[in-house]
Amino acid sequence: SDQVRVAAIDNASTSMEWAVGPHLPSPRAHHASFKFANRIYLFGGENLDGPIAYVLRTTRDADGVVDGWESVGTIDAPPLGEGALSYARSAWLLGGIEGGSFDGQATARVRRAALGADGHVGSFEDVDPLPVPLANAAFATSGRAVYLIGGQSGPDLEAVPTVLVGRLE
Repeated sequence: SDQVRVAAIDNASTSMEWAVGPHLPSPRAHHASFKFANRIYLFGGENLDGPIAYVLRTTRDADGVVDGWESVGTIDAPPLGEGALSYARSAWLLGGIEGGSFDGQATARVRRAALGADGHVGSFEDVDPLPVPLANAAFATSGRAVYLIGGQSGPDLEAVPTVLVGRLE
């Protein structure tokens, strides 16, 4: 879908009110995201045309309200179901599926790209890979620690009980 929904988080509330946000330029599923410099970035994923190479970032109006999306970079062999985070002014992509939902394979690739002063994403380079190919894992960070829990691996993307813990350098 290209639809976006937005809700404010209020710790005193027991429910949230959802509003329609600015639509994506095209439908996107199985993508990863993170927040950097008060903007949301989207990486990878796919739609009916296949894997999506362009990286999106939210735009804001004069009042600071999110009002749209802009392309701020590209990814060669864009993954889906990867983990994504920002650390030390870099975008990091961990694992995922390369090649699409129906014919792709889990990858052990870990990629890093500089986040420029203008918010654009530089070229991704491969860094030390994961110990095993892994996609669609639960993903969390705490400081420099990174956690990938469960997910899919192998040629048939079987569910696996894998737990990976790493440290960003």
